[in-house]
Amino acid sequence: MTWYTKNTWTKEDEEEFYIRLKRSREYNRPQYLKTQAFALIETKKSKLLDVAESLINQLLKEYPNDIFNKSSALNFLGDIYQQRGDYHTALKHYRESINFENVNPNSPQTSSFLSYSELIIKTQQTDKYPNVENLLFDRMDSVILPVQKYKIASILSVIYQTNNNQELAQHYAEIAEKNATAETSGFRYHKDVGVVKQRLNWLDKLVKRK
Repeated sequence: MTWYTKNTWTKEDEEEFYIRLKRSREYNRPQYLKTQAFALIETKKSKLLDVAESLINQLLKEYPNDIFNKSSALNFLGDIYQQRGDYHTALKHYRESINFENVNPNSPQTSSFLSYSELIIKTQQTDKYPNVENLLFDRMDSVILPVQKYKIASILSVIYQTNNNQELAQHYAEIAEKNATAETSGFRYHKDVGVVKQRLNWLDKLVKRK
């Protein structure tokens, strides 16, 4: 564990982080802030989510022109608020991340589009389903991992069920199942990367609804 990937945030952790951050090259600092925030988000602990949010806000405030890290920073804010159950704010940040990527297509692309789409379906905001459908088709060609394909196909199946298009709903349900049960990623190396290790029960129930 490095000084910028700690999953605790004691006074000593904080002091060490900022001492080392100050000593690091300026162009590396946004990455360190983001990476440390991600490690704290992964703990799913409320107090550490607060710290992670503070680190992300520091990144956005002090390095507003950092194109490389901005989209993922906004995505992480969405993750933080989703964990807190504040879906409205989570969706706002995911949307900001998506919009940034649309304006800056050469910047690193995140999974914000998928997190946004999942949350729209989970909260049953049917008025936004056409927007989600378009968003998924726009990004579909860039998706290669079975877990992503499983989620996208599941979401599309739910949307088409809502539209009473049972043929397409069934078509995408079958694609979702195929990817959910895929045993390998298709890569020559790291064959288990991106396979579905834990299915989304709430989403599976919606897909199977007739």
